[in-house]
Amino acid sequence: MDAIVLLQGGGALGAFTAGAWKFLAPRLAERGIRLAAVAGTSIGAIQAALIARHHAAPDLGAAAVESLWRDHIATPSLPFLGPWSALSSHARSWNGLLTSLMAGTRALHRANPWHWHPAALMQLLQTPWLDRSPMEQTLRDLVPGYRSEPGQAPLLGVAAVDVLDGSLKLFDSDSETIGPEHLLASAAVPGLYEPCELRGRLYWDGDVTRDSLVPPLLERLAASGRRGKEPPLWIAIEQRIAQVSEPPQSTLAMTLRMLDLTQHGKLARHAGPRAGAGPVMRVVRTPLENDPVSRELDYSPERIAELFAQGERGAQRAWEGWCERNTPEVALNLPGP
Repeated sequence: MDAIVLLQGGGALGAFTAGAWKFLAPRLAERGIRLAAVAGTSIGAIQAALIARHHAAPDLGAAAVESLWRDHIATPSLPFLGPWSALSSHARSWNGLLTSLMAGTRALHRANPWHWHPAALMQLLQTPWLDRSPMEQTLRDLVPGYRSEPGQAPLLGVAAVDVLDGSLKLFDSDSETIGPEHLLASAAVPGLYEPCELRGRLYWDGDVTRDSLVPPLLERLAASGRRGKEPPLWIAIEQRIAQVSEPPQSTLAMTLRMLDLTQHGKLARHAGPRAGAGPVMRVVRTPLENDPVSRELDYSPERIAELFAQGERGAQRAWEGWCERNTPEVALNLPGP
């Protein structure tokens, strides 16, 4: 049986995917399930590239993905809130968020304080909030390039959105070598980072549209002859949450909630039986205590460890449910922390 893995964006929430993949990868290998394709957007695309690059490892790249978070991305927080930092997990979340925005992270971005003025905000496309040069160097070190051939290696799909016409573009490794420039385009969050230029077109983060990468991925799989006789298992790892316990209050919380509502479920909705393909296993996230603050921009080691552990638990529940029920789709209500 083949597996097609779909990974969602979400900045720091990608640590949830890392934990989920650590649990799932060895079990797929034990069952003899072959990785036919892995695709994603934003941080999901970066992790998909690592998985594809290390697909021949016994753990299907799980150690490489874990190392990305623990050894490269995790950034200790600065004590912006002083003594309160040691007394309150909520304060620690604010420290993580403020560290990311005002100081940066080890492997993804640096602050751009000279862009924090009204004149720069009028030209935000050229003067984004964050400098992503650390991300570019990280990608050049860890995923300098990946090219596949049908039957020999999994296809890698990376989604980005054309800034001018709004179309979702899927770059794939059967057609071209996928390099850091494709991953940077897929992770170019508007306002935070400048857009990426590829072949004379400007691209933004692949999650700024409601369009799903699954339809173009299906087309690519069919065109490359990767659609086998047996329907594949679709695995969708999703960090965006469907339901919250209380309404968002701050501008940041409301913006992130809008992202949740536009992104939740869009991967699995277009895959599996609905696309005339195989079953879907969904690993979905539920809110953690400090989500309204931490969410996408808290890269502290504590937050990453929390998300990683939650991803492992969620994947275990998804895997056990799929194995036990063997239904076309497993809908899960996962526990909290």
